Amino acid sequence: MTIPFTYYLYHKPTGLKYYGVRYKKNCSPKDLWTIYFSSSSRVKALIEHYGKDSFYVEVRKTFDDKIKAVLWETKVLQKLNVKNKKDWLNVHVNDFAYCNVGGYFLTEEQKRKISESTKGRVLDDEWKNKISLGNKGK
Repeated sequence: MTIPFTYYLYHKPTGLKYYGVRYKKNCSPKDLWTIYFSSSSRVKALIEHYGKDSFYVEVRKTFDDKIKAVLWETKVLQKLNVKNKKDWLNVHVNDFAYCNVGGYFLTEEQKRKISESTKGRVLDDEWKNKISLGNKGK
């Protein structure tokens, strides 16, 4: 049985943090730090250097659906503004993209809910410039 979940990691020696999601087929929160140690290359490098016991590990929330888990992770990362903070290891923040999640595209209803949740959000000039450059193509 698959139980998608989000988790929090705190690296004790450096104070660095990571918030992640796991939704692989047949995954379970009990996998965390036993057979699953995050997909983050930054976390993996810290484990290799300091060992897995150098982390405080916590399952934060479980879900009945992987899309809900991914959306929750994105919401948390955005609320914490991790992409603008140096003490977070997270590199990618979904930004509520209408993306392919684990091989499945979001339904129209899910897209509508995401759209409603992001209405009124103000984008800074740097982000607008990135969008503009991306839309111009090569």
